[in-house]
Amino acid sequence: MAVLTSDDFNRANGTIDVGNSDWTQDFGTLSVVSNELRGPSGAESVWYNTGGTVPDDQYAQFMLATISGSDQKGICVRHTGSDFVALMSSYFSFEIQWYNGGSYTAIGGNPGDYEPLDGDVHKLEVSGSAYQSYLNGTPTTSGSNASAPSSGDPGIYMYQNNDTVDDFEAGSLATIFQVGPCPLFRTVRTV
Repeated sequence: MAVLTSDDFNRANGTIDVGNSDWTQDFGTLSVVSNELRGPSGAESVWYNTGGTVPDDQYAQFMLATISGSDQKGICVRHTGSDFVALMSSYFSFEIQWYNGGSYTAIGGNPGDYEPLDGDVHKLEVSGSAYQSYLNGTPTTSGSNASAPSSGDPGIYMYQNNDTVDDFEAGSLATIFQVGPCPLFRTVRTV
């Protein structure tokens, strides 16, 4: 995997795009507050990140910074402006959903009770039409849907303003190898 875009939200308070023009609004407001990202009060919000050229087979992740309520949060992949796929989580819910013009379709079911904790890392990968979610590096739920978007940008979904997220990153599922100089070794013989 290769990180192609990221945001640690370490900047002055304001909307997510203040201090980082890589973010584009779909709907709603996301705000940086005390170096963490917070959703709007009583509404849904989705913003997507165009900071890197993220290929179709991609991943996106964030860390839960502060959990104090039952807010819904989601890490998005393949945002196209009218739809996206997100790993949605709240208390007792952890599932992959496709948002398509105002309605949601489940792609991957809930693996059981989930109690979010500060520091949890949520990650969603997509390859072709197959989706896999992770919680702290452990696979949780998966599913596929060939009708969901086949390309698009990573992003963040939030509903309500009690919880915060941090350390967003997204990139390619492909491994990028770098070719560089190799150290020279020499044999020393002693007599």
